[in-house]
Amino acid sequence: MKKFLICSCEESVIEYPPSFVIAETAGKAMQKFLRDVYSKDEIFRNSVLDLAVNMTFVEQFYLNSGQERHGFDYKKEVITEQEVVKRRIEIFFSTKPNLGKIFIQYMETRDVTLISDDVFEFIATSESDEKHGHVVIDIDSLNIV
Repeated sequence: MKKFLICSCEESVIEYPPSFVIAETAGKAMQKFLRDVYSKDEIFRNSVLDLAVNMTFVEQFYLNSGQERHGFDYKKEVITEQEVVKRRIEIFFSTKPNLGKIFIQYMETRDVTLISDDVFEFIATSESDEKHGHVVIDIDSLNIV
């Protein structure tokens, strides 16, 4: 087992301290961090639960194409049909379709009790590095001064 630090690429280590993770590989360390720490972060959870089209988790389902983005940015219109949004959600959750159905039901009802830790963990571990904004540092690779 190796030792890794997980840090935010966007936040100060003073305000968002790094996490120390023990795992076999950097990839497994990141997955462990995303599941056990990031998925429980209040800002992350608020982004998942916020159904506004812009700057939230659901943005990717509404503003997926240049035309959709242009319509929103310049005309302040959401042109994406709900059936397209639902299909994109189903694709995102394709490896766990039951969680996708739950998320669609949440979008229709806004019943936050539907969204369990399993949903948050799946979303957190499915996000790209760019979206979650964290980096893995192998402690053995650091210079000792």
